Amino acid sequence: MSVTFKISDIYSQADAWEAPNADYVAINASLGPDSALNRTQAATGIANLSTRTPIVVAFLLLANLDRIYLGHTVAIYPGDPLSPTPADNSFVVLVGSQAESCIALALHDDATQKVNAAPVATIADIVAGHQANPITLRVPFGFSQDVADVRRVLLLPPTVSGPLLTNNPCGHLDQAQFYDQLLSVIVDQGDPIVLALWEPVIDWWRAASTDPDTIGVSPIAVGDPMVAAAVENWKYKTLLALKQRGRGRPHGAVTAAHLMTGISDLRQTLVDTNTDRMVFDRDRAVKLLADKHGEELTKVILRLCGAADEAGLPPVHRLLAFGPKASGYGIIASLIGARIQSRCVPMDPTGAPLVTPSLLSNVFRSYQPGGGGLEFGVGLTPFAIVCKGHADMHAVEAKIKKATIMEEGATVTLADASMMVQSDVRLPQEPYVAVDKLYGWSIMVNIFHGENHPVAQSIRACVNRLGPGLPRIITQYALTRLEGMNFVHRII
Repeated sequence: MSVTFKISDIYSQADAWEAPNADYVAINASLGPDSALNRTQAATGIANLSTRTPIVVAFLLLANLDRIYLGHTVAIYPGDPLSPTPADNSFVVLVGSQAESCIALALHDDATQKVNAAPVATIADIVAGHQANPITLRVPFGFSQDVADVRRVLLLPPTVSGPLLTNNPCGHLDQAQFYDQLLSVIVDQGDPIVLALWEPVIDWWRAASTDPDTIGVSPIAVGDPMVAAAVENWKYKTLLALKQRGRGRPHGAVTAAHLMTGISDLRQTLVDTNTDRMVFDRDRAVKLLADKHGEELTKVILRLCGAADEAGLPPVHRLLAFGPKASGYGIIASLIGARIQSRCVPMDPTGAPLVTPSLLSNVFRSYQPGGGGLEFGVGLTPFAIVCKGHADMHAVEAKIKKATIMEEGATVTLADASMMVQSDVRLPQEPYVAVDKLYGWSIMVNIFHGENHPVAQSIRACVNRLGPGLPRIITQYALTRLEGMNFVHRII
C-alpha cells in the first residue's frame, strides 16, 4: 500500500487546518519547557495540537547526534489491547515530506521529557565552529558554558512548518543548516521581542550543538514483522487522512462543499481512468507494417512509394494490411472513386477501372508492380486495366464477386481458386478502350505509389497529353484500322 503526495504542500495550506497560525507563545506556555506537564501529558498535548495546527517537532537520535530530524503528523500510537506491541501508546512521528517515502518513528516515552539545566554554549562560539574548516557542529564540552531548560522534542513555530518541510524533503538537517534556515536572520537582527519569542528554539539548538547526549532520544525497536506491518498500516491510514486535508476537509467535518468536492474528485478519477483506457486501447490497436510483413518487405514498400516512414505511405497499403481481407476490393474501389472525383484524369465514374483479382493479389498485396519483361503485361501496366463499359467487363465483375465470396471464407474448388488468380491482360481492340486503359492505369499508379510520387506525376502528365490523340492515329496515320490499332498498341 502506498499513497503519493507532498506533505509539505499540506503543511503550507492554511485552509487545511483549524488553527494554522496558533500563538507560539501560548503553545510553549502550555507544552514547552516552561510548562509543568510531565512527559506523558506533554506527549498527549502535542499529539492533540497536531490535529488542529501544522506542528513540526525537531529531535536528535542518540544513534546520530549530528542530524536534527523533523517530525510531523505527531500522534499517540493506538495500541490494541488484544495484541499488544512495543509501540503501543508511544509518541510517534512521521519523517520525510514525500508521502511515498516517509518513515514512521515510535519514540521512547522520555522523548517529551523535560531536561533541566542542559549545558549550552554561546551562539557566537557555536557559529564560529560552524564556520571553521573543517566544520565543527558541536563545540567542546565546557567551552563558554551556560545552562537552559528544554524538552528533548522541540515544538517549532507553526509558521515555519511548511517551508521547513519543503526545504528539507528528506526530513533531517544538521545543526549548521538548522541555524542558517531558522535562526541566523533572527539573531543578526537582534530584536529583543523576536528573540524572546524564539528563545525555546534557540536554547534547544544550543543544547543540540553543545551536549546533544542530554537531549537525544531513541526509537522503539520494532523487530517483529507483524508489528512492523501494523505500524506501516497505521502510517498509510494516517497519510490518507492527511491527504484529505488538502482536498477541502481541513477539520474532519463533512460539509456539502466537501461532499461535492469528493464527488468531483471521483468523477475526475473515473474520467481519467476511462481516458487512460482509451489511450491504451488506441496505442494497442496501432500496428506497423513491419509487424505484419516484416522489416525487409516493409523497406521494399517504402522504396516503391518513395516514403521515409509508414506515415508517408499512400493509405491503400495500411488499409489493405490491417483491414478485413474481404474488404480489399471495396477499399481500392473507394480510392479509385476519390481519384476520379479529383479530376486527375478526364475519366467518368461510369467508366472507372475495375479492381481485378490479379491486380489485387499480384500488385497491391504482393507488392510487385513491375514485371521481368518475359511475360506480356505482368504487373501494373495499362494492359492489365479493365474498365466499366469494356467488352469483358461482365466476366471480370463476375470473377470479382466470386473472389470476394472466397475471401469471406466460402469453400471453393481448386479450379475456382485457380481461375481467380488468372491474369486479365489483353490488347485493346477499340481506340476508346486504349484511352480508358491509359487513364485507369494512371489512377492505379496514383493509388499504389502515391499521387505525388515522381512516377505517378510523370504517368499522369503523359496520359493526359497522349489520350486525346490516340483515336486520330487510326484515322490520320494508318491505311487500315488494323494498322492503326497496331500503332496504338506500340504506343501503349
